[in-house]
Amino acid sequence: MRGHMARGAAGAVLLGLLVWLSGCRGGGAVGGTGSVVPGASDQVTVTTDSLRYRPGDTITVTITNGLASGILAADHQSNCTTVTLERQDGTTWQPQNPCRLMIATRLVAFGAGSMTAVRLQPQTGADTAPAGWAAGTYRVAFSYAHSAGGTSTTSYSASVTIG
Repeated sequence: MRGHMARGAAGAVLLGLLVWLSGCRGGGAVGGTGSVVPGASDQVTVTTDSLRYRPGDTITVTITNGLASGILAADHQSNCTTVTLERQDGTTWQPQNPCRLMIATRLVAFGAGSMTAVRLQPQTGADTAPAGWAAGTYRVAFSYAHSAGGTSTTSYSASVTIG
């Protein structure tokens, strides 16, 4: 009986965590859906916590590794994280908030079955750029490999709107 109650409590905690991760933002839709490049695994997904943001909002991204093995991703992407925020410019996608730290890029491990939250902060306003995200259409790219030096695969979030 005690083991059954422990499993039930663990399930409730997991359910609560999933609800928290997919929580609703004011003025936005609940959770985005992820997509992948053709031929890529559909078991590594990238989702955002909303489909609409204001220029000053933080974008919370969840990386889900549904694979039976771990994966690796480079950490020198947008805001020095493992994901790249891309803004649509005509027919191309331009990376935003590049990492400007003068340190070596590290590989970050994502364990099998893991869910990892990444927060992307808007620019704070400097001499070269205004504060906040520019209005437009964005997506989040997550490039990963199964081993250091291995072939890279990229998964994308659904498009989101900032404005």
